[in-house]
Order: sequence, then C-alpha cells, then structure tokens
Amino acid sequence: MLDRKYRIHQEKQYKKIFAKGKKQVGRYMVLLFLPNHLEWTRIGIITSKKVGKAHERNYAKRRLRAILWENFSSIPAGYDMVLIARVSIQSADYEKIQKDFLHLLKKGRL
Repeated sequence: MLDRKYRIHQEKQYKKIFAKGKKQVGRYMVLLFLPNHLEWTRIGIITSKKVGKAHERNYAKRRLRAILWENFSSIPAGYDMVLIARVSIQSADYEKIQKDFLHLLKKGRL
C-alpha cells in the first residue's frame, strides 16, 4: 500500500488532472499525468462500473496497486498521476498489465 502522501484524495485534484493533464491510452488502462512541483509523485486509481461488479473492480485496483508498488522506483518524482482501468483489464494477466503500464510511462516520456 502506498503511503498517504503518495495518493490523490481530493476531488479537486482529480478534476485538475482531468482538465490540464496529458493523456496516454493503453490497452488495459489510461494514464493521465500533470507536473505537481513537489518532490514526490501522487497517484490515484479509478475503476468505473464498466469494469464489472465491485469485487472485479477491487481486483483490478489491487493489481494496479501491486504494479505501482513494484515499479515505484521507475516512476519519476514530481507528477500527479491517475490510472483509469479499462474494461479489457478483466481478462488480462498480470504481466501484460505491467508491460502496458511501463509502455505508457515510456510513451509519455516519464
């Protein structure tokens, strides 16, 4: 689990990222990011009801959190990021999701 200072909590922070952030679309997720002028990166995860029932959405979030935890050192400091799970994440295996995440970081030049 990420420490509290590394998470996005407030709705206004999400709205700011949606309004001004850059967007990278992958096969299993969408990455939105915006510089935050802090010494650390804050991350938020969103799964809509399109992904599935509550237990399926929670499973998708747990997998995304695990990927973030494993690759936290490769995420650059000073950004606010939002990961939005897509419907296709349900049928994907862990390695494919992780590869998609790293590809999005590279594609966004992060």
